[in-house]
Amino acid sequence: MSRRFNRTTVGSIKGHVSRNFLVGRNGHVFVPKVDLNTDKSTLVNLMEYDTELKLVDTHPIEHYRSDQRFMGHGIIAYSHMKNGDIYFTTSVGALYKLSMLSNSKHNLEFISFIDEANQPGGYFPSMFSLDGTDFLVGLGRIPNKPTYSWFIYNISSETLVTYQIKELDGHFLLYGSLTRDNNGNLYVVGVDRTDKQKHVPQVLQLSYPNAPMTR
Repeated sequence: MSRRFNRTTVGSIKGHVSRNFLVGRNGHVFVPKVDLNTDKSTLVNLMEYDTELKLVDTHPIEHYRSDQRFMGHGIIAYSHMKNGDIYFTTSVGALYKLSMLSNSKHNLEFISFIDEANQPGGYFPSMFSLDGTDFLVGLGRIPNKPTYSWFIYNISSETLVTYQIKELDGHFLLYGSLTRDNNGNLYVVGVDRTDKQKHVPQVLQLSYPNAPMTR
């Protein structure tokens, strides 16, 4: 076992740091970096580093932040699939897929906004792979909805649907999780804000119906 450590500086304006980084099946690390173009507009790239932390590629992320305040949480949820693909969500409700090609290079693909109208603004900090192959589910908020919602994405049919959870209203503030147990239950952490004087920590155990997917 080696005790050698490497380090590198990615850098990002205004001190922005993504909530999560990603690691591919070949050990490459992916870190978002926020820069400014010459016209002062925001430029975001997913920086790819090899196992020696050498920069080997950059992948533009268009749907990463909603404004110029640099307060976005970046990558807020992710899930690894059995074939090595990584799906992740950004804090503006965008679902992306990061996959490794046959030449060991990576491809970043925008899938959809998690919204029935395919518009930005959703916030889904919890995401899980149901079977590691064809289904993703996530828990979060859709713009202008009073409660939390599930999203379910069928990879083979490229179908994304959402379902409101009326039991989880504005009294809850759910931070997110990627945790499952061997029985398929999903776990999400947050606080109950019913009492305005104190926020009570919560760990929610959730399950899902085996509903068929249709276009």
